[in-house]
Amino acid sequence: MELYMRGLVVLLLYFLFTTVTKFGFCVGHSPKALCREEEREALLSFKRGIHDPSNRLSSWVSEECCNWEGVRCHNTTGHVLKLNLRRDLYQDHGSLGGEISSSLLDLKHLRYLDLSYFGGVIPHQLGNLSKLHYLDIGNSYLNAEDLEWIFGLTFLEFLDMTGVNLSKASNWLQGPIPSSLRNMTSLRFLDLSYNYFTSPIPDWLYHITSLEHLDLGSLNTESNNFHGHFPNELGQFKSLSSLSIDRNSFSGHIPISLGGISSLRYLRIRENFFEGIISEKHLANLTSLEKLDASSNLLTLQVSSNWTPPFQLRALDLGSCLLGPQFPAWLQTQKHLEYLNMSYAGISGVIPAWFWTRFLRTVDLSHNQIIGSIPSLHSSYIYLGSNNFTDPLPPIPSDVAQLDLSNNLFRGSLSPMLCRRTKKVNLLEYLDISGNLLSGELPNCWMYWRELMMLKLGNNNLTGHIPSSMGSLIWLGSLHLRNNHLSGNFPLPLKNCSGLMVLDLSKNEFTGTIPAWMGNFNGKFIEIFPGDGEITYTPGLTALVLHSNKFTGSIPLELCHLDSLQILDLGNNNLSEPFLDALVISEA
Repeated sequence: MELYMRGLVVLLLYFLFTTVTKFGFCVGHSPKALCREEEREALLSFKRGIHDPSNRLSSWVSEECCNWEGVRCHNTTGHVLKLNLRRDLYQDHGSLGGEISSSLLDLKHLRYLDLSYFGGVIPHQLGNLSKLHYLDIGNSYLNAEDLEWIFGLTFLEFLDMTGVNLSKASNWLQGPIPSSLRNMTSLRFLDLSYNYFTSPIPDWLYHITSLEHLDLGSLNTESNNFHGHFPNELGQFKSLSSLSIDRNSFSGHIPISLGGISSLRYLRIRENFFEGIISEKHLANLTSLEKLDASSNLLTLQVSSNWTPPFQLRALDLGSCLLGPQFPAWLQTQKHLEYLNMSYAGISGVIPAWFWTRFLRTVDLSHNQIIGSIPSLHSSYIYLGSNNFTDPLPPIPSDVAQLDLSNNLFRGSLSPMLCRRTKKVNLLEYLDISGNLLSGELPNCWMYWRELMMLKLGNNNLTGHIPSSMGSLIWLGSLHLRNNHLSGNFPLPLKNCSGLMVLDLSKNEFTGTIPAWMGNFNGKFIEIFPGDGEITYTPGLTALVLHSNKFTGSIPLELCHLDSLQILDLGNNNLSEPFLDALVISEA
């Protein structure tokens, strides 16, 4: 969802900057375009300083530079207006790198420059390209010690510096407001995410009131660590449609002025240290809001029981915000909601019936105190773990991909949930019903769930043997059956589960010997569909946990062949120890 929204903004702005009416040049190769000799020489000089591992600039040899890869010219004057050297991930071009030559300054009419995914040093002379409207140097292996040159680009509308290491450019964030900045009244897109900043938001930022997209976000507090309170001046950005300051160290209360930005569509403030109350006043005028992510803060949403929001959300993430104890009734007004996270939200009681009839792609209500039963499931990714839900277990629709019902109060057999035959292929990849009160034998209908990659049934009261149909789970990578009452010899059906990476059968009542074929679970290439030629790689068994069973005999030496094995726990069985001597010898 995040990538979609960010991509949508970039796509719209990209379209704006590539229209004929904006810059007066053709997207295609016009026969009228005549390359200017001095600009052709400037491009060739630039090329000579570039490392081009994939020979991407191989077309830069002909006389007509307007037809070169990434170059576009005015359709009558022949002046170079656009230079797009962005890495094409779909064609898997290698990234360009090297020295950005000062010869670019001879492209005096350049309006569009994309050097994203480039490796090198940013020359301050770029500030002399005074006619630039679009500059993208994001996702590059670039370092910058001085960014004062940016303030000379007074026509700039789009600036993306994602991932550029600006930790040495602290002078850019502190000190008096550069006088030239007051001339940057056209800037609409500014991305300073993942730039290694460690400071408050600079005052000069509030003078760029034309902004529509502002991203100061971070993967963690190391790749950006803005701090301080969120200022009231934020309300000055009347045109702002996207604001992201996630994973920083902002603190204090959310200013009510934020609610005055009626153009705001995407708001991400997750993983900061905000506290206090978000009231109806904060949200009263956010009529355009589509995505709200305030998760992992210390916030409380406090609205009346009959509140009707002014917006229609597509994504809502309020994980770790206090919303309860009642389930938010206003969610019933959100007709377009696709993503909902209200985990750790202090919600208790029964979920209203209307909610279970809604289709949401993702629902996370885990780690609350919700009670009652689950009548039906209508989402693809469902996380309801760590609540107080009770039986019966709900049927699983064929389009559910992930389902977490762990640590609830479900009782009885798994068969009603898993053994319904349907005409459609079940797409379930992840199933966690561990930590409940399930009993009876494991059902013998796993052939209906061939897409399973992770299965967690530990900490229940399951009995009996591993059924033969579990051998049909050829994609199974992680199987957790710990702390049940399962018995019988080491389960032979698992021999077919060649993609296993984690196997935990601990704290059961298995008997017999550990089979030698367990030493075959190494990394291998396997066909995704037999006969189609498409293959994938399975890394091999990394964790084998069999402790607290009744296994006997010697530990097979074949386990020494498990190249990927990192965890081996065979304790509290009745096994002999020659394997340990062999293990010591092999390590020596």
